[in-house]
Amino acid sequence: MINKDVFENMPINLKGDFVFQKGSFVGSRVYGFLKMVLYKTDSFFVDVVYQIENNKIEDVIYISDSDVQRFYS
Repeated sequence: MINKDVFENMPINLKGDFVFQKGSFVGSRVYGFLKMVLYKTDSFFVDVVYQIENNKIEDVIYISDSDVQRFYS
């Protein structure tokens, strides 16, 4: 099992592979020109950040439980 600290130190392509294989879609939101897509893994949440204009993944980031409640409630 991958924990948050290991995940945060992975390159973006491996983060994406991990999330898309092991994560479950939870929801999404738009923030300016970005679309944030929330996934739940076995032990933490992840936001996949897309640039809306070209549908390109900009980042794959850990998001805390409190931020999930703040941004997705």
